Amino acid sequence: MDKLVFRKASITKTIKMEISKRTAAFTELIKFCPFAKEHDHVEVTNWINGEGYTITISSTRNTSIDLTRGEFEAIRKTIKFLDKHGG
Repeated sequence: MDKLVFRKASITKTIKMEISKRTAAFTELIKFCPFAKEHDHVEVTNWINGEGYTITISSTRNTSIDLTRGEFEAIRKTIKFLDKHGG
């Protein structure tokens, strides 16, 4: 990890920066959604700390959402419940 040091007047500020690699999965949205266009896609990226995901949907609305693993699991199970019991 490198450190950047800034000096202004008599104030010294140290900012830590690092480069990391994130794990992500990507798929074309057209395979799953009848409303998708040719270059629309979904990308799910693991957070560096492993506690959640960033989900990016690149389509006409361009949406990004951050979810903890618990939030993601709750949504997944709720959708499964709706599919099974919602008719």
